[in-house]
Amino acid sequence: AEALRLAAERKAEEHRREQEERRRAEELDKAHQDRVAEAASITGATEDRCRAHLEAHGWDLAAAIRAIADEVKKDEQRRKQEEELAKRRTKLPTDSPAAGAEIELICTRHWRPLPGVENIMRLLQGERVRVHWSDGSWAWGHTLEESTRFAYFPQEVLAPPRRPPRPRQNKEECRVAERFEAPKDIGGYLSVAQGDVVRLLHPIQDPYVWAFAERISMHGEFHQKSPQIGWLPECVLCDLDVHPAG
Repeated sequence: AEALRLAAERKAEEHRREQEERRRAEELDKAHQDRVAEAASITGATEDRCRAHLEAHGWDLAAAIRAIADEVKKDEQRRKQEEELAKRRTKLPTDSPAAGAEIELICTRHWRPLPGVENIMRLLQGERVRVHWSDGSWAWGHTLEESTRFAYFPQEVLAPPRRPPRPRQNKEECRVAERFEAPKDIGGYLSVAQGDVVRLLHPIQDPYVWAFAERISMHGEFHQKSPQIGWLPECVLCDLDVHPAG
C-alpha cells in the first residue's frame, strides 16, 4: 500500500511539473508573439520577418528593430537601383553620344553593388573595363578579362588610364606608383603602398591587368603585414628607377 501511495504521489508530481512547464511555455510563446506583433507595428514588416530577426537577436526587441530597419533601407535602395537600371535598359544603346564608341577605362577604387541586384558588376581597383555605353552616371560594358560578360558599373569609379598597359618579365623588380589595398573579403591579393618595391613571380601577359608578385621592400605602410605575396594591378607599377612623388 505504501509503495502504491508513493507511486501515485510521484505520478501526481510529474503531472504537476508537466502542467507547469506547459504553462510556462505558453506564457513564453505569448510573450514572444506579443513582441513579434510590437516589432511588426513599429517597423511595418511582416510578422514572419520580425520573428526571424527577433529569434536571431535573442528576442531583443531594440536590436531586432534596428536590424529590420537596416534591412528595409537596403531593400529600398536595391529597389530604386533596380528601377533606375530598368529605365536605362530601355535606352540601350542608341540614345547616348557614347553609344557604339568603345572606351577603355580603369577602375580607380574597389566598388561592390548591393546584394541581390542583377546585371551590376563588382569591380576592383585596377581592373580594366571596356565601356560600350554610358549616360554619365552608369556605364555598360565588360572587363578585359571577361569580354563576354556585360553588366553595369558606376561611371564615378572609372578613369582613363595614365599609360598603356605593358608586359613585364618574371623576376623583374618594379616600384609601386600608386597605393593598392587588398579587398578584405577576397584572398590572394597583395597590399602595397606608394614607393614599395615588388618582384614579379610570373610574367605579366595580355590583357596586362594583374601582376603576381612579392613585396621585397622593408618599409612602407604594409611591410609588416601578411601576405607578402599576391596579386596587384599592373597599372600601379612603374619601373624601378622611377620615384613617384608622395
